[in-house]
Amino acid sequence: MKEQSGKQSVERFAVFGGKNLSELGDYDSVKAVESGIKPIALVGQRVNSKLPYIEFDLPRIYYNQDENPPLVTGIMAERSHIYYRPETQGLAKKLFELLKRYKFDPYAHLAPGDVYAYQETPDEYHRELGRLLGYSEIEIENFLRSTHGHSRSNQ
Repeated sequence: MKEQSGKQSVERFAVFGGKNLSELGDYDSVKAVESGIKPIALVGQRVNSKLPYIEFDLPRIYYNQDENPPLVTGIMAERSHIYYRPETQGLAKKLFELLKRYKFDPYAHLAPGDVYAYQETPDEYHRELGRLLGYSEIEIENFLRSTHGHSRSNQ
């Protein structure tokens, strides 16, 4: 079992120029799903692929940072896509629900002129997101360290 996962890891680095899965752009992320290296891909643009995908919009909130409290100045829909293989459709649906819970629902009620209260996503959201996308625990921990300035693995 370890040989196989090690072999897949070596193949992944050979195919994607030594990049970690978390470093792949939209096109390569979808190609990694097609090849079975990655379970699902979350990308911003449509990619020419025969894979099925879920297409949805997430709100991008614009606000005046100079105001206290900050006020919403605009809301724009940001198109996103989750590409998956038929056998990973369940993971794609889990990812969609995770994004809906943390990135859509908290902001669905906002309108221009409303007070913007940013809600930081918890570490567990980032861990679940990374695992669904096939990232290693090291990649996830490195991301958390880079966003928080320290490891939060025990929180």
